[in-house]
Amino acid sequence: MVCGYIQKQEVLDRTRSTQSEKTPPNPSEKEKAVESEVSGEVQQTTNSQPIVLPVGDVTRTDHETHGQSEWGRLFIRLVKNVWTVFQGGTNVNPDNIFLVPYSSTHLHVIGAGQMRTGTTSLKRALEILYNSPCYHMSDVAYGFHGTHIQRWIELFHEFAPPDDSRTKASLLPIPQSFWNTVYQDFATAVDYPTCVFYKELMHAYPEAKIILTVRDPDEWVASCRATMLSNMMLQEPTFGDRVYQKFRGMKSLPDLHQLMFARALGQHYDRFTDEELKKSYIKWNNDVVAEVPPERLLIFDPKDGWAPLCKFLGFPQPPEHVLFPHMNKRTEMVKVLTSQHHMGRRINQCTVGLFFIIFLLISWVIFSGNVFLHGFC
Repeated sequence: MVCGYIQKQEVLDRTRSTQSEKTPPNPSEKEKAVESEVSGEVQQTTNSQPIVLPVGDVTRTDHETHGQSEWGRLFIRLVKNVWTVFQGGTNVNPDNIFLVPYSSTHLHVIGAGQMRTGTTSLKRALEILYNSPCYHMSDVAYGFHGTHIQRWIELFHEFAPPDDSRTKASLLPIPQSFWNTVYQDFATAVDYPTCVFYKELMHAYPEAKIILTVRDPDEWVASCRATMLSNMMLQEPTFGDRVYQKFRGMKSLPDLHQLMFARALGQHYDRFTDEELKKSYIKWNNDVVAEVPPERLLIFDPKDGWAPLCKFLGFPQPPEHVLFPHMNKRTEMVKVLTSQHHMGRRINQCTVGLFFIIFLLISWVIFSGNVFLHGFC
């Protein structure tokens, strides 16, 4: 039984002897000179220093950001993200290592790691390597006009009711057509809700590699308590929260969260103590190691960077200027969730204020009518 913080090196030793025979061709010298792509235009990055930027821009060089104000960059990123959501797609703008996108007729990589283990960083890294979109919870929440939220909810209700044991030997009979529809145009998939079904996906895509992202269990609990499993997120959504989520196309997102976490962590996850949550996380990692054949599994800490990931997938490492992405840090996630919560509160306050104004208007009309009738009589 594997316990505690899993020793990645031991499993890496097991996987080295059974690397995949299919290795993408090394890029030509001409392709190596083309080292970044920004807004659809290929840029030459020789003699420039790398700059790591937040989500949406993995790495840019100093000459590409010189002269742009912070507000200007934020505005440009906002316009890009709004356009991406409007199109119902995912925001992919990687530094192209291989200029021809990988075939997305089936998944090449399945992420089995829990949330808050570097899954957003892994998503961006896989998009750089495969030059194709990586399916992530952010795509479910903010893309596809909310249609994928409903699809996953229907899947949970029909094929995957919450189960505290989470150790059933038999796989749920989820039709292949569902996977093909959801993962259409995606070469890789990580994070929720994909990780909940890693066992089923292993059999649906027998050639796919499995990556288990990990971090120290105590750090994981602290990160979850500050973000997705905080008191703010575990409370019942208010009227304002529902209105805001409906406006964003995420009306049923809290329902999906409940279904996902109940099946992955335990049906009563919302009442877990920190120690119970930690045990559930360790059990999850242990189950993945026990279920996945060693030759198909990489236990990966994003702090280790490109080397173990590229070795496992059979890719040459990206050029030195393409830094491994480290994204969606705790402070960033807290800001996003807090902002959404405050929007819900403002809607609640505005709703109460509106009802109060309507009450005053009705009272004034009734009072004025009574005065008029009294004078008339």
